[in-house]
Amino acid sequence: MRQILRFLILILYSGTILSAETFEDSVNARLKSVRDDTAKVKRLLDATNYLIRLNPQSAKKYIEQALALSSKLRFARGIITSNLYYADVYAMTGDMKKSNSCLETAIKIAADTKDDYNLSEAQLHLGSNFLRMGLYDKALEMLMKSLDIALKNNYKKIIAGNYLNLATLNKNMKKLPQAIEYYNKSIVITKEINDLKLLSANYNNLGNIYIDLGENEKALEYLNLALKIDSDLGDNRAICVCYHNIAAVNFNLKKYNVSLQWFRKSIELKQKLSNRFGVGTSLLAMAEVYMAMSSNRDAIDCLEKAEHIFDSANSVSMLLNVYNLMDEAYFKSGNHSKAYEYQKKYYSTKDSVFSEKMQRTISELNNRFELSTKEKENEILRNKTRLQFLWMVVFILGFLLVVIVTILLFFKNRSMKKINNILTDNKKVIEYQNDKLETLNNDLINANRALNELNATKDKFFSIIAHDLKNPLGSFRLSTKMLNDDFDELRIEEIKEIINSLMNSSQNVYDFLENLLIWSRSQRGKIEFTPQENDISYIVNSIIELLAPSAINKNISIKSHVSSPKYMKFDVNMINTVIRNLLSNAIKYTKLEGQITISYITQDGFAGLSINDTGLGMDAVELSGLFMLDTTHSKPGTANEKGTGLGLILCKEFIDMHGGKIWAESEPGKGSNFSFLIPL
Repeated sequence: MRQILRFLILILYSGTILSAETFEDSVNARLKSVRDDTAKVKRLLDATNYLIRLNPQSAKKYIEQALALSSKLRFARGIITSNLYYADVYAMTGDMKKSNSCLETAIKIAADTKDDYNLSEAQLHLGSNFLRMGLYDKALEMLMKSLDIALKNNYKKIIAGNYLNLATLNKNMKKLPQAIEYYNKSIVITKEINDLKLLSANYNNLGNIYIDLGENEKALEYLNLALKIDSDLGDNRAICVCYHNIAAVNFNLKKYNVSLQWFRKSIELKQKLSNRFGVGTSLLAMAEVYMAMSSNRDAIDCLEKAEHIFDSANSVSMLLNVYNLMDEAYFKSGNHSKAYEYQKKYYSTKDSVFSEKMQRTISELNNRFELSTKEKENEILRNKTRLQFLWMVVFILGFLLVVIVTILLFFKNRSMKKINNILTDNKKVIEYQNDKLETLNNDLINANRALNELNATKDKFFSIIAHDLKNPLGSFRLSTKMLNDDFDELRIEEIKEIINSLMNSSQNVYDFLENLLIWSRSQRGKIEFTPQENDISYIVNSIIELLAPSAINKNISIKSHVSSPKYMKFDVNMINTVIRNLLSNAIKYTKLEGQITISYITQDGFAGLSINDTGLGMDAVELSGLFMLDTTHSKPGTANEKGTGLGLILCKEFIDMHGGKIWAESEPGKGSNFSFLIPL
């Protein structure tokens, strides 16, 4: 199942749940009972901490009061915490710009006041926001800064939060083993500090990992653990995420109606919480369920709503998923123009998100993070050793000077030996990482070289496409101009001739665009390969009947020697496309009164067809470029029919997918013979 069907918990706040019925009265009573304004700020923030999980919009009035009072008192910690809560509310409603602005304010104030804890926490939340927006390089850089401070000061909760987000980042980059490792590291810490909310978040995300791995029972086990914790805490924000992920498991199990029920429960709860971003995520997932049920109209409705939400939230990565599914939904519903429109949006957005520069930056930051972590572990170990040494000195002060010196030297030598061993091991690890970096760099250089070659081929291909579109469109334009300028002077026969020319030009453009769209979808793996036992003679006869008018126009005889039945295992749509393209080409290049023969052939466990014509034929140069992407330009047919050669590219790709082979034999003036074989 695609990644978009799951929602990852990136960061959570903690707090104690109070009685909802008497909550507001309780807050007012507590505020009246304290005279100190700083204490009032803390009471207001406690109220916010409770409400933000039940109804974030209700929490805003307490955040506003806390921020106003903190600003009046110049109470830095109150201003920072208020901005953190504001950021959380804005993120839930999908306003990532305001959320990031609040976090940047908190980071600046925390840095100015040297408040390391809140600085590290604000950086963690900003990294989490970047992760949700798909800005992975910025996310990794911000999480590194936060973890650096947290490790130095042993802020265990923030360390666990960073590990959770780093796990999610690795999961999004398809590095599942590293993701599982980080989730487990976070779980160890959350159990140690008894933080049930973070523990639930880790269980939820581990459930997502096992969904990816296809281990649905194990995924449900972790998701149910998370749901039990969240239900006990009364944490509606986390509960709606559990509903979403349980729906994803049911999708994998092909229980589509059950999956839709869980998604609707998740959306209903998210709407109560004003969590627009979460609603968009569930709508995106529901669209995929509807598409699996062939309810393309329902899928498009969901996608349009999701597109509006993610566009206003500036979430590029989620918009990328919307565009991809829109392309597929419109194509399946037969609206090819809309499919092409969203296909263009998908590629332009994908190029901006997954550029080579970004991939290189993320890899460099990831390697820097791994090296930095090793260095921090060394530093922590050295600091721990020094602290142990100082306590040892204090303990021994009561003993005689000779005993003190003896014990001091003994422990010092032993400690230094341990440190040297550990430093030696870590040096080997760093050297190993350097070797890996050098290997990765060489791989990147080779990949870049291959990409440049691919781009050169692609550029040549698109220049050919532009040339072959220009000719029929130019003819179309010239004919319409002649009709417009000279309509009154033209005879009926001339008008019919021009209309016939327009019809041929439009048919050529349509056939070309249809082949181009099918080829594009094959390049993205959007065409399913479903081979089944079928009678190929039935396919041959159907295509002969389809193309008979074109052959009759040129008085060409088509003879089929494929007797019925001839059962083979193949994908009907793909082989239909192959035979149609080959027979259409044969008609195009065969002269008037010519003949085309279709034969059934076998060879060493393979079977297929041979299509022989008495047409123009080809020389060796033309034969060598038939199935190559960068030489797809084709010559006009015997009746001046146009073509591009893209159909032969499709034929080769589809035959390759069957594990077969396709080839051509020809001589100038003696016609051509196109053949293909696929496994029986």
